[in-house]
Amino acid sequence: MEITSAHRKLHRKPRPFTRPLPGTQRQAQECATESLFDGYLRQPFLPLMAGTLPELEDSGKVETEFFDSLVNFEKMYSIEIPNFRNLVYPLNIFRSYQSASARLTLIDRSLELLVLQNERHFASLATVKTFNTGQTLYYLPVEPLYDLLNDNTKMQQAQLLLSACTYLYQIVGVSYYRETDSYLYYMYDMIESWMLEDEERDEEEAEEILDHASTIAGAGDFVLEHLKSKHHLELFEKRLHSFIPSSVAEVSLQAVSAKLYSLFEDYPERSFNRGIEPDLYEQEEEDADEIVRTENYLSFFWNYNDCMYDQLMEYINCELNEYSKTEEPVTIQYFSDPQGQSSHNHDFNIRLMEILHELTDCLSALHVENHKSI
Repeated sequence: MEITSAHRKLHRKPRPFTRPLPGTQRQAQECATESLFDGYLRQPFLPLMAGTLPELEDSGKVETEFFDSLVNFEKMYSIEIPNFRNLVYPLNIFRSYQSASARLTLIDRSLELLVLQNERHFASLATVKTFNTGQTLYYLPVEPLYDLLNDNTKMQQAQLLLSACTYLYQIVGVSYYRETDSYLYYMYDMIESWMLEDEERDEEEAEEILDHASTIAGAGDFVLEHLKSKHHLELFEKRLHSFIPSSVAEVSLQAVSAKLYSLFEDYPERSFNRGIEPDLYEQEEEDADEIVRTENYLSFFWNYNDCMYDQLMEYINCELNEYSKTEEPVTIQYFSDPQGQSSHNHDFNIRLMEILHELTDCLSALHVENHKSI
């Protein structure tokens, strides 16, 4: 499984997105990013002429905040940047930024230096750390949960898994394939439409896929109604502590549920999208829709071994590989005020992605176990 840096246009042959298969482990990573732009106020800096960019017109405010933030940046990293203040504006800022950015690369390649402007900062240096999702599709199969919910002898397992998935759906914000505004709803619907409209289709294959599509729509809606209930989230701790595993797959279920509950305790209201900063890197209007959004790679779906899976993955890869950027969580540390130490922390994202890999394996094991007992 290959990694591509976030926020970078791909000039090579597109690499396919991959979904972690059961039994494979990949540690979620934090990585350095390559900025699409020069880093100044989310826009190219050249030509270096005051007034070229609206943000540069108030030279007094820009210079004051920028150089104040540069002093704070130097103090925190115990470095000294060459003095370019006497150069003509805005060349003085640009050269200072270039030098500071080069020094930061030597200190920590996982950080990117930008000059940012928002409602609280006029022109502040800031470091940005991107959490790299590894160009991986984090798709969680729903079928194992559906099977458990319909087996009266597996209610304990079903309730614990339901609480775990409810946390992922309600708090973390994992998308769900039966919600009409979700990405995978659109992709499943596209497969159905293609089957109905293809005049050269294999009738037997088409009938199988269309029947299956109807089945997983109803089953998915059934599970979704359960996931929407806060009751299952409220009972998460009780169900976890009372759970007694009786198989290898159930031991795995208990372990991964415990990790999810621990994450919930540490970050009770934290969603994955909380770390997304869609305006951090400015893009051309025509490229606005050519971004891999979180719902594209983080979602519940039916399963990885059904008759629609291969077509689903083919469609998804064809579409996502046309996109030039990926929306990923970032942390930002501003230097408008003195900073004691680096404040970048992707603990939530690292733990979440590692747990999702484990949960994928667990769901696969439960699926095999359920079907062996039928």
